[in-house]
Amino acid sequence: MASELKRDVTHKQLAALAELGGRTFKPDEQIVFEGNKLILPVGSSLDSIIALLVDFRDQQKATVSFARQFKYRPWDVAYNGVEALREFFGMVSQRGMFMSPPALIDIPVGVDEVVSVPTGQFQIPQLPRVVFTFDSVYDEELGILGTINAKGPKEEAFEIQGVFNLIEDYLKDHSIYKGKAIDGQERPNFIDVLNLDESQIVYAKEVQAALDANLYEPLRRRGLTKAQGLPR
Repeated sequence: MASELKRDVTHKQLAALAELGGRTFKPDEQIVFEGNKLILPVGSSLDSIIALLVDFRDQQKATVSFARQFKYRPWDVAYNGVEALREFFGMVSQRGMFMSPPALIDIPVGVDEVVSVPTGQFQIPQLPRVVFTFDSVYDEELGILGTINAKGPKEEAFEIQGVFNLIEDYLKDHSIYKGKAIDGQERPNFIDVLNLDESQIVYAKEVQAALDANLYEPLRRRGLTKAQGLPR
């Protein structure tokens, strides 16, 4: 009974993942599945259909690579990625990479607050043939960003994309930098706003000009803006 319940839970989790991945991922295939229908290219002969299906089966079993780049720092993606998987699946296994054992890196998540961010490769029991790796890439505009790479059978593409989407949605609500004051470093430092000395703050010229035009000047001219019916 327990094993049947576990299989049922796993099936529902994978079905939810596939649905989540299918919302954004559109594979380029000659064969299309629509519900319980199989759509094949028009004008195919019986022999070509058989050959096409055999080739399709082999392609689906083949191991391929997937990747997703996130607009979050690498340690943010790694920490919240594992947290999202644990919350959804209940368990995540970590293993090292070639000549490198699994490790934990301490990352600040607030003023005098640190968490351990795992590194290496990860697997979830429900997708035992897929290996996930957290990595990073440099973007000229945004700086260093987190990525997730995955290797697994092509037939699990929707589930893998579902994992990517699951983590992206989780990051929107749980980013370690959300709602916190940080500086502009690649690995941001957190600013203690409760004990901040305003006289020590230095703004770039462009930022200072924007503050003067949009904040301080309207405050200095509150009487004029009120008389003109402008928002204060």
